[in-house]
Amino acid sequence: MDKQVMINRSGLKSIVIQGLFEKYDYKINFENGVKILLSENGYGKTTVLNIINSILERNVNYLADLDFKSVDLAINDKTYHISKILNKDDASMIEEYLKHLDGMYDVGFFLKEIKQRKINIKKLKYLIYNRTEQNRRIYPRRLIDYVDKINDIVADYLYKQIEKIEKINFKVLFYPTYRRVEAALEEVVDSDFFDEEHRFLTRRNLRYRNSYRRIEFGMDDVKHIIQNKLNEIKNEANELYVNMSSEIINDLIDDKVKCDKKDIDIDKVKIVIKRIGESRIKHYDKLENIINTQDKKNEFLTYYLDKLSGIYDKQKALDLRLSNFEKVCNKYLIKKQIQYDDTLLSMKVLDDEREIDFDSLSSGEKQIISIFAKVYLDMDAKCIFIIDEPELSLSVEWQRTFLQDIYESNNIELLLATTHSPFIYDNIFEDYIVDLEKYRVNNG
Repeated sequence: MDKQVMINRSGLKSIVIQGLFEKYDYKINFENGVKILLSENGYGKTTVLNIINSILERNVNYLADLDFKSVDLAINDKTYHISKILNKDDASMIEEYLKHLDGMYDVGFFLKEIKQRKINIKKLKYLIYNRTEQNRRIYPRRLIDYVDKINDIVADYLYKQIEKIEKINFKVLFYPTYRRVEAALEEVVDSDFFDEEHRFLTRRNLRYRNSYRRIEFGMDDVKHIIQNKLNEIKNEANELYVNMSSEIINDLIDDKVKCDKKDIDIDKVKIVIKRIGESRIKHYDKLENIINTQDKKNEFLTYYLDKLSGIYDKQKALDLRLSNFEKVCNKYLIKKQIQYDDTLLSMKVLDDEREIDFDSLSSGEKQIISIFAKVYLDMDAKCIFIIDEPELSLSVEWQRTFLQDIYESNNIELLLATTHSPFIYDNIFEDYIVDLEKYRVNNG
């Protein structure tokens, strides 16, 4: 695969972020189909990905927590402005809620901040959480309700801006680092806050928890995705067989039964027969015997077998997705193997020739296979694929191939990634790695 193939067709052209962490401004262009951002910790590369994903997915509650001043997002031929500087009425309303909180918490910082028509929701939530954790005599329900109302104001303000943004025609797949998923879940589902007196799991937190569930690495989902594809092939084979039978009847009536092919791929025929079920064909044992002898003088038989072979050809694209999934997964399995049987329409995991469940794979193997299942099998349309620091769960050998294998699924219109590791781009992506520092337009 050469550089020219990596064309960005997603419609996402560029993003300008002002006031990231109140000190960084970035302007990032997406001129190619791959963009890998390199930087040390603290410069905001993860937050950049979170901002992009939150806007494209319209996740205003998560966007409200991110620390930035404004964003200009270019999609196709339009540029959209999103500001976290509140209007005067919203700022005044938030100020009133903060005054209620000020009786129990020191929110002087936030009262000063709201005078500038901005509010750091994440810091406010952390303050309430931390102080409530320290003093269990505090009854936080009303206070949490105030925080919820403040969050609602900010989220609604952001939504009014985001709803004007043109929806891209591609699904977004977002994979934060797994350690961050675990950390985020711990923040919002701390068991100490599930009792009636200290119910800190607010409506906002539930939304965060649900958003992170989307990217958890569950094998049940993987098995479901695989089975859906296997069922799709089987059902389609039966539907094509019914259509074929109608075509044969019409051809017989119109005296069009003929086949110019001299050689029929008998293996394809046998696969199709297994897929539709031998019971669907009367006297299958006799047909099998005729197939094996390949009586080429029987014109109708040749015609019939060619029709069956055609069913296989029509399913080739679906079949190829499963076989490609099998192939790419096996590159990352240690002393194990995924085996796809295109005849019996089954897929299983083997460990020393012994079948094991997908749940028996290691956590690293599960992560990789779940991502491949999503990209290779579950995507019915092309997507924007966003991943943060994939190297944290990959060996050096796997780092060199992982993103390339993702991109070569042929389901990716734009791949965005961040990394610390030189091995992530020690491949065909070496021309697509950019130091985040290059995109800074203000060193504030």
